[in-house]
Amino acid sequence: MKIVLLHPPVPCMTDRKVSPPLGILYLAAYVRQRLGVTPVILDQNLNDDIAYDVCAQEAVDEHADVYGLSFGSTQYPCAVAIVKAIRQQCPRAVVLLGGPHATSLPAETLADTGADAVVESEGEETFLELVQRLLDGRRDFSDIAGLFLPAPEGGMTHTGRRPFIKDLNTIPY
Repeated sequence: MKIVLLHPPVPCMTDRKVSPPLGILYLAAYVRQRLGVTPVILDQNLNDDIAYDVCAQEAVDEHADVYGLSFGSTQYPCAVAIVKAIRQQCPRAVVLLGGPHATSLPAETLADTGADAVVESEGEETFLELVQRLLDGRRDFSDIAGLFLPAPEGGMTHTGRRPFIKDLNTIPY
């Protein structure tokens, strides 16, 4: 299974190369340690060209089974463009969204992007459970805590809050 964890560019930063995307780096380390799966990391702040179509094509070119994007509000327009490109060119891929914007505005984020889920708050345990479920060949995430999912009748459903990780030293880095 190929997983891509992506951090869209922050357009308002003068020097976009000074802030590593710790969220997706922790997710990658957690999944690698617990499941032996090593995600591809795309930190698009390292790109010279941050045009939406260029960022979207870079993601699509990975042909992943799972895409996870973490972003704040300034990155939202680019994230929407990336997810729409993935949906058009990789329709079977699972698309997961997280980070401050998606957690704060999950209904809007799901409606605007057509993503499969928004991972709420700390994502390590939720993401791990989701990847394990996919490795087992299952795509029903309705009983995984910490997710906002599109509802069949429109809107969204919340699978319940996941408790915060008590000992942060259990997260590899």
